[in-house]
Amino acid sequence: MNIILLVCDALRATSLGCYGSEKGLSPQIDTIAKNGMRFTNTFATTNATDSSFTTIFTARYPMSHGILNHASKITSKERSYTTSLTLLAEILRNNGLTTIGIDWLGKWHKRGFDHYGNIAEHVHGCAKVHFSEKAEKLNSEKHKSRSSKHRRSRRRGLFPKISSPLSHYNWYYFLPKSARKRLREFYYSAETKRKSGPSKMIKSPIFSDSAALTDLAIKYIRKSANKQTFFLFVHYWDNHIPYTAPKSLVKRCLHNFTYPQTKIDSLLDEWQGTTTGHIIERAIRGKNSGTIAKTLAYYDSSVIYVDSHIGRIYQCISENDILEDTLFIITSDHGESLLEHGIFFDHHGLYDQQLRVPLIISNPGTFPGTVYDEFVQHFDILPTILDFLGCDSDLCFDGESLLNLAKGKSWDRKFVYAEEANAQRKRMIRDKDYKYIAALNDQPCSYCKKYHFRGDEFYDLQKDPQEKNNIIDNVKSLRYKEKLDAYIRSLRKPIVGEHVSFEDERKINEKLKALGYL
Repeated sequence: MNIILLVCDALRATSLGCYGSEKGLSPQIDTIAKNGMRFTNTFATTNATDSSFTTIFTARYPMSHGILNHASKITSKERSYTTSLTLLAEILRNNGLTTIGIDWLGKWHKRGFDHYGNIAEHVHGCAKVHFSEKAEKLNSEKHKSRSSKHRRSRRRGLFPKISSPLSHYNWYYFLPKSARKRLREFYYSAETKRKSGPSKMIKSPIFSDSAALTDLAIKYIRKSANKQTFFLFVHYWDNHIPYTAPKSLVKRCLHNFTYPQTKIDSLLDEWQGTTTGHIIERAIRGKNSGTIAKTLAYYDSSVIYVDSHIGRIYQCISENDILEDTLFIITSDHGESLLEHGIFFDHHGLYDQQLRVPLIISNPGTFPGTVYDEFVQHFDILPTILDFLGCDSDLCFDGESLLNLAKGKSWDRKFVYAEEANAQRKRMIRDKDYKYIAALNDQPCSYCKKYHFRGDEFYDLQKDPQEKNNIIDNVKSLRYKEKLDAYIRSLRKPIVGEHVSFEDERKINEKLKALGYL
């Protein structure tokens, strides 16, 4: 049995038709959901990618696996925790599956993969990964012998001139589809040859284009179909700032939908000199169009774009006659705040916009067309995969198999939990009626240099689903605080391991910085 896990970075559940959106942005995902199980109350355990992926790959809550921060904020102690963790890819490889990861987040996340990367890269001595036969030829000895010092010098001077505007103004998406593909091959070939660290090319949307990731995924599927069982993991970045998609989709969204007309100048003035100000500048691509309408259209367009490529993968497994032999999973690592709570185009904060994520699990023989409203979290994905495969494990998980829920077994989960540490240190507990957010220190948000709310927060979700009216003085909040504290005390503590460093970390942090992280 094959496993395909697609994680769409920063995808809001409410942007999908199967989760209530009426915009029609996700016809492919909506169709897949009709053929599988859809979980309407799925919540991330955190709002940062490194921590969230670690939860997905270990089935453990952040306080249990120990990774709370993200990117350059990860501490040496947190790195040491990763040495004691067993990851999903490692488990599946030990159970005989070929493991393929299409992503560049690297570090400990790539452990257990036979093939990992979105450019040529060795992992555990495995074969190099390339996007196309043409790219392979460009990396051949024949090509190397023809390369001259003069040509390399010219290329080094040319790349910054091309890649910077491609990143800043998104010109890449003005190009025809075939031209974008040729340009991707050229860039990837050149980047794999660099020995002096990442070039300015990493800021280009080429490195997060879902078309390229899907091309590679399809190549692997066709290579493996009916020959070997495989685990394929793909991390789509297009829904993350700066929200990448072809210009034609952006124009369509601006024509079809009405967006808020908040003035960009007022936002830039208010957030000047902060990380939030930097994120807003990335969102508008250095061009002030007057209002934020175009940026919001870019986000919607990125949803359409990723959806179309997820449809390509689903079509590929169908055409290769492995649909019935494949468990197809779609989720996101966290959501995204576009305007809500004064958080612009980012995912810090523990409100539903940042934490509620889609989760669709599809297989023709596994409860097709079913919808579950019970509380589910990311740490339930790994146990579900193992249960589906019939694999035993002596590892301890904080989640449980969703097949228990599907089979009508008891699912007595009344609450979900989450926390954040990247921009502010807070912790959350939620049921269907109330949400309690605990401020674990008195520091303002490091991104915004202000308090979104100072102190603890408590919301009546039935009367105030947008979480705008803080009723922390309500006596009921004490019960939720006690329940939250009890849950944290019940968790296993992470194990401090050996000091570890990751050779790819500097390059990865440069890429994340280009996406808005500082």
